[in-house]
Amino acid sequence: MQVASGGVPLAGITALLQFKAVGAKAWTDVQSVATDANGAAVFTVTPTSNGTYQVVVPPADNRLEGVSAPYVISVQSLVNAVPKQTRIPRGGRLVVKAVVVPAIAGQKLALQLHKGEKWKNVATGSVNAKGRSRLVASVPGAKGKYEYRVVAVGTKAVTANASNVIPIRVTR
Repeated sequence: MQVASGGVPLAGITALLQFKAVGAKAWTDVQSVATDANGAAVFTVTPTSNGTYQVVVPPADNRLEGVSAPYVISVQSLVNAVPKQTRIPRGGRLVVKAVVVPAIAGQKLALQLHKGEKWKNVATGSVNAKGRSRLVASVPGAKGKYEYRVVAVGTKAVTANASNVIPIRVTR
């Protein structure tokens, strides 16, 4: 973002980045930086929640406060799912370890089986404070190749997302 007055870049001016989470009423100060010689304010943040950012330049001398247009962001859950094994005998159990980032304790997960054109929930769970979970489901009774995935259910803080497809072969 560039800070200017009357079209002239302002160097050395403090710019404040603020964030308001979805559903929150107040803005929270995130980071403060000084503008460079070209009036640019560069912020480095890693968003962990859905919400809105804005930049505020406080009033000084004969300059009024400046507030940028709001910038809405959406954070998706990153889901990594790894099966304990990829070849499972009929009647066996599929065990999948999932890690979700950002870690939001209690976020709901669903282990899904691809059936035709739809995905069917076969197990559910939730993540711990480190974003980890273990999901267990019985595999189909027929031999063959099956596709699974883990879906992290969306919340106010993050948008839903799914892992890559997990290929499983049911044997014997």
